[in-house]
Amino acid sequence: MLRIRSLRVTAQLADIEMSAEYCAQAGRLRILRDGALVREWFAPNT
Repeated sequence: MLRIRSLRVTAQLADIEMSAEYCAQAGRLRILRDGALVREWFAPNT
């Protein structure tokens, strides 16, 4: 069974919660604001 490796960092700014989530398996970086997707990037080789 493969384990998906991901890292998530969250910061609370006044009344806004910002998160950055990186998935090593997919090479994906996501930026979220209050749980809603703001931006998403993929590594060029994926």
